Amino acid sequence: MGEKIKNIKNKIITKEELILILKQYKNKKIVWCNGCFDLFHVGHLNYLKNASNLGDILIVAVNSDESIKKYKGKDRPVQPEQERMENVAMLQVVDYVIKFDSIDTTQLLKEVKPDVFVVSDVIGENEKRESEIVRGYGGEIKVVPRTKFISTTEIIERIIN
Repeated sequence: MGEKIKNIKNKIITKEELILILKQYKNKKIVWCNGCFDLFHVGHLNYLKNASNLGDILIVAVNSDESIKKYKGKDRPVQPEQERMENVAMLQVVDYVIKFDSIDTTQLLKEVKPDVFVVSDVIGENEKRESEIVRGYGGEIKVVPRTKFISTTEIIERIIN
């Protein structure tokens, strides 16, 4: 059991570590997706499972607590960033997890340059900016449909009401 936990911890890395690690995957298709992953639910699970099927290595960028507050409001996230990153890292379909501090991943995408950028079918302004970056260096944009009626915001609203 200790070995499994160690492997999960090794999946959560810094941007600098990721850039070094990816040099060994030159002939692999690198897939990138990002999000808050607050109150992890089946919609997140389906999104990540579908994203993993689009290539060889799945990198998941998780919003920091501070960036979520800017994006979703002062009452979010419900779970702290370390717990959210560990939840994502526990999934076998996820290879690496990194944290990001802005409301979008444009700067990270410029540096990492994944082959595939995954977005949900609910595309906002952040995803539009990120998609432009990926198209600019020749990467692909893949849309993974959102699981209907399941989002952390909707779950919180149901609990409150």
